Amino acid sequence: MPNDVHSSPTNRTLAQSWAALPASTRIKFSLGICAVAVAGMYISDLLEKQVPVEQGGSLRPGGATGNKE
Repeated sequence: MPNDVHSSPTNRTLAQSWAALPASTRIKFSLGICAVAVAGMYISDLLEKQVPVEQGGSLRPGGATGNKE
């Protein structure tokens, strides 16, 4: 299969489909993904300030603290 960007949509790889999009569409899509990522980091920071981590908390999955009481 030749590296033709205009090949049949059913035979395209993801990279070829991405390249087939108009440049303005690729830019808008990329900026949208970046905006969602920045919003997620901002919201994460706000939640960390509003809901502080308990002292002696653990990062272990399942809430196990490792304390043997």
